Amino acid sequence: GCAFATEARAGWWVPVASEAWDLPELLAALAPVFADPEKEAIAHNFKDAYLAMRRHGVRINNRAFDTLVAHYLLQPEAGHALDQLAEVELAHQPLALSAVIGEKGKDQIPFAAVPADQWTDYACETADLTWQLADRYRPQLEAVAATELARDVEFPLIAVLAEVEREGVHLDGQRLAEYSVELAQRIAGLELEIHRLAERPFNVDSPKQLGPILFEHLGIPAKVKRTATGQYPTGEDVLIKLEQLHPIVPLILEYRKLKKLLSTYVEPLPKLIDAAT
Repeated sequence: GCAFATEARAGWWVPVASEAWDLPELLAALAPVFADPEKEAIAHNFKDAYLAMRRHGVRINNRAFDTLVAHYLLQPEAGHALDQLAEVELAHQPLALSAVIGEKGKDQIPFAAVPADQWTDYACETADLTWQLADRYRPQLEAVAATELARDVEFPLIAVLAEVEREGVHLDGQRLAEYSVELAQRIAGLELEIHRLAERPFNVDSPKQLGPILFEHLGIPAKVKRTATGQYPTGEDVLIKLEQLHPIVPLILEYRKLKKLLSTYVEPLPKLIDAAT
């Protein structure tokens, strides 16, 4: 459903379906409100609300005011959870979601099983607190000269980011799975060759073990200063300067490049594929 507030300490919870309407009828009723660019829509994490409506064919064209983004502009290093902000700004401890559906795990109940009055309390409070936080943050943004940044850059960008996220990129899961195997084989081969050149097995991923291999056992002539912990520096910037001094060095650089490619992109990306889209 949808929770709304249009003034402080008041709110409405509208379920997606009831005896009087179904979801398409509700969306049809809401669509003109969300289509009006003269209206301002306040939300905490506006992008989530935008995407939820967009998935059902409703585009929010209202001017956005995102209390999460506003707080980020005010205090980027702090946490931005709604319950935390309510406690700090409004001296109010809101009803926790876990109190409504239970803690995460096997005992958590599905949303549909929650009594309507409990959902109403939780949802309306969330909408109300978001309304009140927006009132608090407007003068605070003005005080740090961030009003224009929020209004002209950050808030309009939310819908752009949502559309980019919604559009996504095409991923060939099967090809990535095959490439993952290829990379793993190449990495294993490089590791064997590095061990051969080092004349002993060691953990190639360990700078603590790599340093003594390069600068003591193999005696690569390089002027390097140990770190505060007594280790030899083995970062990419150091190794690039040593590429011509021993054949093991370019192999280590290639090994690291392929490991990063595998762990940062090839293995994680297929897990992010949205089955619905």
